Amino acid sequence: MSAAGVYLAGRLVGGIAAMIVLNNLCVGYDGEAIAPPVDGRITRGSLMAIVGENGCGKSTLLKTLAGFIPPVSGRVHWQTRRPVIGWLAQGQLMDQQFPLTVQDVVCQGAWPRISLCFGIDRIVRRRVADALDRVGLLSIAKTAIGSLSGGQFQRMLFARVLVQRA
Repeated sequence: MSAAGVYLAGRLVGGIAAMIVLNNLCVGYDGEAIAPPVDGRITRGSLMAIVGENGCGKSTLLKTLAGFIPPVSGRVHWQTRRPVIGWLAQGQLMDQQFPLTVQDVVCQGAWPRISLCFGIDRIVRRRVADALDRVGLLSIAKTAIGSLSGGQFQRMLFARVLVQRA
């Protein structure tokens, strides 16, 4: 699939039905397309890469697939109900001086599935610890986010996405 510098490359898993079908999909902002239409299928279990030059629409395509922005034209069709999608932006606006710990931020990933009345239970705390362990930050879970390096900050945000179970 290509569209003026945007190229989707993937390795398909044989015999599995498409999870997402793109029909003449144009992406952009305020009704203005930033790339020609894209057609194609994304299969569950496939490995995909979206490559292209800066400004060609890679992030805009992903935002459209995630449902954050509407298509300019064309259609994105999910073969099943749209799943919960985890999103880790390239740059995250967060006040790093706000008194939060690494664990506090990672716990935020659980909020869509828990009640404010009941808070964070033992199961969620285990998921948070597992996510922190996976990204190598378990030992600094109680550290203030303002003291993290850029890489540690990104790994913390990735752990939050893991907790979302997206």
